[in-house]
Amino acid sequence: MKWILVPFLWVGAFVVAGYVVYRLWRGKPMILRGKLGPRVLRCVAILLVTFGLGVDDKAAAAQRVPPNPPGTPGQVPAVEPPAKLGEDVTLQQIEMWLNHQRALADNEMGLGDWRLVKAAYARLLAGAKGDQAGLLRAQLAESLKRLPPDFAALLKADIDALGTGKAPAPRTAEALLKAARAMEAQGYFDSWLIAYLWRWSAPLDATQDAKAVELTGVLARQVRVTHALLKANAQVKPRDLGPRAWMSKAGPPAGFGRFGFDRAGVAQLAAVYTEECKKADLGPWLRDGVVRLTAAEKGPVPTLLRDGKPVELKPGETVRLGRLDAVKTPAGADTVLEHETFGAIRLPAGQTLLVWDLSRLLDDAGRQAVGRVVRAALDGKEEAALQVEQALPLCQRLLREELVRAPGAPGAAKMRLILALFDDAVIVPPPDQVQQPPAVPGGR
Repeated sequence: MKWILVPFLWVGAFVVAGYVVYRLWRGKPMILRGKLGPRVLRCVAILLVTFGLGVDDKAAAAQRVPPNPPGTPGQVPAVEPPAKLGEDVTLQQIEMWLNHQRALADNEMGLGDWRLVKAAYARLLAGAKGDQAGLLRAQLAESLKRLPPDFAALLKADIDALGTGKAPAPRTAEALLKAARAMEAQGYFDSWLIAYLWRWSAPLDATQDAKAVELTGVLARQVRVTHALLKANAQVKPRDLGPRAWMSKAGPPAGFGRFGFDRAGVAQLAAVYTEECKKADLGPWLRDGVVRLTAAEKGPVPTLLRDGKPVELKPGETVRLGRLDAVKTPAGADTVLEHETFGAIRLPAGQTLLVWDLSRLLDDAGRQAVGRVVRAALDGKEEAALQVEQALPLCQRLLREELVRAPGAPGAAKMRLILALFDDAVIVPPPDQVQQPPAVPGGR
């Protein structure tokens, strides 16, 4: 008997469609609300499409592909990419980067699902147990086979350590550099990846390993590339056929690359990316987890190593020292940097130091001052929390220890959020007051 309702359904759809047309003719927005069934809405949509309504001719004309040039039937007109892309990135790397941004990457092309890797690792880090942890490990083991071996080995050791509760062996700067460059070669420009590799630089000794500073320079470059790609992709989105839009040996249609992206769109994205590279900066790496230090008025002055380039400081100059920065001290006498709250930091002469080293170089008075401020912040004092946030490189080491000792303190949740600014990762509280492996490997 439902067929009796069909005429009434279409009559109602005609009424609603007429009202929609009237609103559009008056230039007013139209939003259908209420309890209209999906059948009525489908009928309204059919009527509007049948009579050619709801299509913006100007917008449609702007999206039309230009006609093919003579002699090239079936091909999209070629758009030449810039002769040289910013930061020495290649067009192929941009195509691979686009492929990694998909919700599901094409596993048959040897490129694992990057989003799955990050999500599964984060859930393991958050304390997944039992069957859930086993499933996550199986997913990661399969995905790691399709990642560059230099990076897959690092992540596998980290995943295995989460299962045993033991910290993995410290990484060398050379191993981290190989992993960073191998991932870059396959288009993995990713903020999570950069932060992961940087956190493993905590145990490095730049005085013994010259490649430690080189690593910070490589990561800084990848930060700029990542930011420029994200900004360019927000402006240009190449047409995407999807990784499985063709299921024959013929490959993608003409005008599309091996990953299914429109070549003309990729070339346009590359041009916008090159322009964005000229104004890209380090973003949060310049703003979060930094500390203001002042060079001594008298005595030797250190050299700031930022983005792999030396920056000469002047006596009495104040500088914001970021997480990817390093400091090189001249030979001879020790160098002194002053902090307004925690006092003097004496840097050994003739050494190159990473930002991780600052907390251990505080004198006794400075360490006691840091301890008082950190404990006050954990007690919920707002002013102390602000002091910790503004001097995270000096406070992060003791703050980690105190969070393990008192995970349920009144200000612990806020301190974990603040510490996440330094780590670029969520700090998970130990469940049931049991100490777990830290979210950030190493640390001095």
